[in-house]
Amino acid sequence: MRAKVKETGNIVEVIESNNIWHDKLNDEYYFLSDLDFNCSDMPSEQLMRYELLKISIQGILSSDRLMDGIYNTSKESNIDVESIIVKTARGLTDEAIKQFKENY
Repeated sequence: MRAKVKETGNIVEVIESNNIWHDKLNDEYYFLSDLDFNCSDMPSEQLMRYELLKISIQGILSSDRLMDGIYNTSKESNIDVESIIVKTARGLTDEAIKQFKENY
């Protein structure tokens, strides 16, 4: 399991045994309090884009009105529903990031 060592910021691959976490690569041991498991190797903008894309897709799927429009577009243009959902979500994500950069 990947974790970040709080003291150094290094990303390590650890396994747990009897409440002790072992990094076999560096042969180091850690307590749970030494590690942060909410880490990612993704750059911050890419991670933000990924999270916004997930949220956008959830929002689209939960909206009957949007889904009706997507189904109609799919029938009219012979494009699969999934492609339309992803393209719409990407557009929303790109616009959200653009506005965030302009305003913050």
